[in-house]
Amino acid sequence: MAKIDFCNIESVMSGIKRCLLIPRPKVPRIPNKLLLFAKSRPGLSSSKITAGILSRRSEAGINPLSPEMEKLIRIIVEEIVEGITQDMRLQISITPGQSVTSSGSNAAGPLVAQGFTTSIGSGTGVAQ
Repeated sequence: MAKIDFCNIESVMSGIKRCLLIPRPKVPRIPNKLLLFAKSRPGLSSSKITAGILSRRSEAGINPLSPEMEKLIRIIVEEIVEGITQDMRLQISITPGQSVTSSGSNAAGPLVAQGFTTSIGSGTGVAQ
């Protein structure tokens, strides 16, 4: 491991960057057929998650909970939800039967085409 020269700003910055680089395991691909059911999910709600955690506090033997601890739980959940919605990348699926319309032109004149997707497609999205 390289030593940090605290008198040299480049060395300090390099050391900080090395600390922030955490190797992450590769996430396995989810089959497209499972992704088709994603439309029925309601999305993330930090207040709903916090309420769920607070309603289950008796399972942990913590009753009653101080207002400070409730605020801490809310802050933790908000940070997790923000991390998911701001940084997370998702795999998405395009269902068969989606309407497709395209238009353009060439030397012969305007061109309009319509049709439907016939197979499952995939792409990248963000969490909500």
